[in-house]
Amino acid sequence: RSAILLLAAASWLLIRPTPPQLYTDAARDHHREVVDRQPRHWRSTAAEIDTVAAREGFSAAEALALAPAGYRLEHAKICGLAGRPVLHLVYTDGVREFSLYLLHAPTTRQAVEVGAENIESFEGSRFTVLVVTEAPAAECRQFAAALANKRL
Repeated sequence: RSAILLLAAASWLLIRPTPPQLYTDAARDHHREVVDRQPRHWRSTAAEIDTVAAREGFSAAEALALAPAGYRLEHAKICGLAGRPVLHLVYTDGVREFSLYLLHAPTTRQAVEVGAENIESFEGSRFTVLVVTEAPAAECRQFAAALANKRL
């Protein structure tokens, strides 16, 4: 009986699709920068966020307007994911934190789990959006759904 369980677990690990590099990079980045709070040079004021966001064709006003009810924009910076610069925005409700990565490259819509991080992605009219959090998958999906109808 335990041999069957072991075989089933091994089979699942072998056939489970590997998430694209973009997703594993986003999960690693979120974990290091947001969960572990490794020292980074975040931009926190509206003027600083505006300067950083403008490099990616975005603005602080747009970033502030994205916050779903009960959340606020905490800070922003430019990160590198899969060799591309992306705008990394962090939103919090004081308990949960969500990273939003905005990039100018198409990707397939996916909901994946990488380590302890849940990731939801969607295509906006201007950006591909990755939502990353250590919160449960249902909360990640709900946060992404709140953003899906906004002008991204």
